[in-house]
Amino acid sequence: MSTVLLQQTTCRVVLRFNPSRHLGQAPLQAVSMTDPTYDEAILKLNSLQTNAQVLAELTASSKNAIQSSRLPLMRSYAARVGITQHHLSSLHVVHVSGTKGKGSVCAFVESIMREAGYKTGFFSSPHLIEVRERIKIRGQPIEREKFTKELLDLYDELWKLREGEKDMPNYFGFLTLLAYRVFISERVDVAVVEVGLGGTYDSTNIIDAPTVCGVSALDYDHMAVLGDTIEQIASNKAGIFKKEVPAFTVRQKYGNSLYVLRTTANDLGIPLDVVSDSAEWEQLGLDGDHQVQNANLAVALANCWSNRIAGCNVPEPAIKAGLRNVHWPGRCQTISVSRSLRLFLDGAHTPDSIFLSKSWFEKKTVHSTASRVLLCSFTSGRHYDKLLSLLREGLQFDLVIFCPPTVAEESDSDYFKASSSVNEEVQRCYQLRDIWLANCSTARTLIFPSISESLNYLKQLSLSTENSQTSATGFDVLVTGSLYLVGGCLKILESFN
Repeated sequence: MSTVLLQQTTCRVVLRFNPSRHLGQAPLQAVSMTDPTYDEAILKLNSLQTNAQVLAELTASSKNAIQSSRLPLMRSYAARVGITQHHLSSLHVVHVSGTKGKGSVCAFVESIMREAGYKTGFFSSPHLIEVRERIKIRGQPIEREKFTKELLDLYDELWKLREGEKDMPNYFGFLTLLAYRVFISERVDVAVVEVGLGGTYDSTNIIDAPTVCGVSALDYDHMAVLGDTIEQIASNKAGIFKKEVPAFTVRQKYGNSLYVLRTTANDLGIPLDVVSDSAEWEQLGLDGDHQVQNANLAVALANCWSNRIAGCNVPEPAIKAGLRNVHWPGRCQTISVSRSLRLFLDGAHTPDSIFLSKSWFEKKTVHSTASRVLLCSFTSGRHYDKLLSLLREGLQFDLVIFCPPTVAEESDSDYFKASSSVNEEVQRCYQLRDIWLANCSTARTLIFPSISESLNYLKQLSLSTENSQTSATGFDVLVTGSLYLVGGCLKILESFN
């Protein structure tokens, strides 16, 4: 790696970038104050978030009580707005839980089914740029006008039917109802549904009869909610299994997690097939060695769905095209911003996913002479010491930047998070920096108040390199940690178009 003088600058630089080539879909419009109806809808949606103070006051027992009551409440809300089990069954749902890779599995499944000629619905989380990304029809986010109308209609309907002052679904629960209602009205052939958190009590789990269920790789995450052991986590993830519904999973790494999945399946009298982790398909549209396992699970789910609905496997050309043409931004994604600045974006929030992200970055840059930069941010509740230690091991960075997962110091409503304050996010950056420096790292560290400031600084550095007479060749930047950080980077690059 070349050595480059790293000096802080306040210069603002406009990035020239065409996002449509990298997002795999029509560019999303940024939120604008000239679109008051959309802003009104997003503000109403954001009002359903739980604020930081309330979260801080919750005890472990009260969290468990809230979890166990969530599903009955969701069923009640669904009934109030006319969503019946008959409606949900007509969606022929592919339901996927897991800790790592469940979104990628869902993206593969949706792409395969669309290539096979089916009208697809896809519900995922979190969003990277706009909230409406979470609800897709035929691989595209629903139109802004339709999203706004459907959101306001559902909100107003639920508001009028309240049985108490605070009787409204939470943020994710509301979006789940919105997705199901859109899929029903659109008469999709198949709805691919990614679980939000856990499985048993997740808002998506109101459906009694999906067509097939899958569980991706399990890891230690959200332990305050899902349990302290991998067995407890596995049990919660298996909560999406239903009687008479086939289930699939991958080889599990930790403890007795696979045993727990098998036991749950046996108790329900359903088969649980474990897919191969060997490469069975030549071309995958998602980078990273770990995507082989995700693709195998997706093919198994798609074929099972097709056999149950159409009586045969998905045609192999559709499988190959779906795996090849899948688009799932922010996961092992490389973007060349300029000839001297490359971003390697990969959301990762568990030890295993951080290790895979680092390994992918190292493999992609092994022959590069550019300086290595880490741009990193984590949400609360993570084991920062372990995650940062994994990023340091065997990989030397010339510069490390920490910033809150906030697009700008004054961000738009699509990025509003009631669960943490701006001050808390900034303080977390200082905590991350102190942990990094405490382990004798020689890399220079910087903290910026936003993603925008961080990217502007990196762009200025790269321009300085391009204009210099030295042998420096630029910067390779690993953007990892929070998906909100990754999404913020994509949003900024899009807004600079």
